[in-house]
Amino acid sequence: MIKVLSGRQMKEIDRKAIESLQIPDILLMENAGRAVYEKILELIDGEDASVLVICGKGNNGGDGFVTARHLVENDVQTTVVSLYRADDLSGAALVNHNILNKFTEIVYFEDIGLDELKELITYSDVVVDAIFGTGLNAEVKGFHKDVIDAINEYAEGDVVSVDIPSGIHADTGKVLGSAVIANYTVTMHAPKTGLLLYPGTEFSGEITIAPIGIPDFLSDDREYNNYLITHNYA
Repeated sequence: MIKVLSGRQMKEIDRKAIESLQIPDILLMENAGRAVYEKILELIDGEDASVLVICGKGNNGGDGFVTARHLVENDVQTTVVSLYRADDLSGAALVNHNILNKFTEIVYFEDIGLDELKELITYSDVVVDAIFGTGLNAEVKGFHKDVIDAINEYAEGDVVSVDIPSGIHADTGKVLGSAVIANYTVTMHAPKTGLLLYPGTEFSGEITIAPIGIPDFLSDDREYNNYLITHNYA
């Protein structure tokens, strides 16, 4: 059996790991971003493969910055589009933005606009969706919706979502206005209920569960009592 967590439960477990166990949030972000990078390596074929990483401003975007850094370090042709400038970032996401900026140029969405982003999406072998994570609980609107719709319409290669497809509610699987249609989702520590419930499951593609250094005993409390029954237990 595989334990399944809601977005709220995952946030609480993250907090326990950081506050009670003194695991730095930047370490959790590093492990998450590296897990996505390792998944991408399974998908790309040859030295000419290109990857586009689209980053929001929260921890999900921070995971994307880490992923991009590992790609650049290993000579994968990588373009990073940040939907926000450094002034709008904070915490570990800002730290990883600034680190990445020393490795490669970060392109800002407001500088290139939607049409150029559509071209980048079209000609990339892999598009990484690091826009929204499990904390999203409001309707996706404005340029965020435009970017998500562009990924869905123009991506010709694989789309890899970080933790959960952007626009999917982590608890209910509901589409919050618009959601990324992923071929692959790398979800951290445990699958989220929204990945397994309709319609979220239709957007998630193949799910990889990535350990990021959070010990299992943090989710042993009785309140974390949802499980996915696999064929081994059926």
